[in-house]
Amino acid sequence: MIIKTPISEFINSHFTCTKAITVDANRQLRASPMALPKSTQYAYPFAAIGSAIEYRIMFSLAKIPIDQLNAYRVIRGFWVGPEITDDPIPRHRPSRELLQAFSDSLEKTLARLKPIGRRLGRDSERLLASYCVVLGFLDGVTRLGDPSNGPLYSQHAPRRSIEELLAIAGKECLQDMVQLIEMFYESCKDWWTQSITLSPVFPKEPLLRGDVIVGDCLYDIKTSKNPSLNVKWLRQMARYILINDSYQINRIGLYLVRQGVSFSWDIEEFFILLTGDKQASIPSLRQEYLAVIDYMRSDEWEQRLKEIISQSRITRSQ
Repeated sequence: MIIKTPISEFINSHFTCTKAITVDANRQLRASPMALPKSTQYAYPFAAIGSAIEYRIMFSLAKIPIDQLNAYRVIRGFWVGPEITDDPIPRHRPSRELLQAFSDSLEKTLARLKPIGRRLGRDSERLLASYCVVLGFLDGVTRLGDPSNGPLYSQHAPRRSIEELLAIAGKECLQDMVQLIEMFYESCKDWWTQSITLSPVFPKEPLLRGDVIVGDCLYDIKTSKNPSLNVKWLRQMARYILINDSYQINRIGLYLVRQGVSFSWDIEEFFILLTGDKQASIPSLRQEYLAVIDYMRSDEWEQRLKEIISQSRITRSQ
């Protein structure tokens, strides 16, 4: 059941003029070459590589504690799925001890390679990319649940070493990672000359996190095969601005990893385009939006939500 929350209703009703932003941007994206894996003869793990390259970009920009990575939730015990031992070919997930050893090894590898603000040599890049691919698959566990048919599981016997765990990256994924980080170096080298804030958190909506603030521009990083902007991205970026009271953000932007293309807008211009209202006021929109958030935390909304769910059950049973 899809429930239309007050937040979704606010966002969808106020930010309707997405074409004012997407038309020119999509034309540029369609004219840009796209970096794809060399071969797609099998089910390539695009989602995992999308997470992996975001980790790799983060490691190039600033130091981030390992225990603050989303994938660390799995390492510290979030992953509680059972061993798959009753199939004809048993499958084993990595032990907690191996995942902790992987985490410790990643921390030492980052300290040794020093990837912030510089290109790595071929072997070093492939090594760090291997760690990031594993993080990408672990990230999938937090989003999608226990993927018992995924590459994190091993057949016949559990993986015993970090090297065995890193080997799941495979040649094709590593080639893809290397080409994507090279495109990032070329497209965004000016980022390293500015202040960096990774994974900014907004206290008014703690579950909503941006990717990186570069100078005074908040960027989201997207790894999409589709050469067009998703309107959901634009509306989410609007939410960042409306709940922000912690950071100096004057611009909002997107970096499209597979195209090596970035876009950014002055936040005042962004809201004028997105609302179609030349008089659009960020303070007024913020006041309205924060009132919606407060309502969703109220007993009134909790009671209303119960009624919606109850009515939905009655409708399905008829």
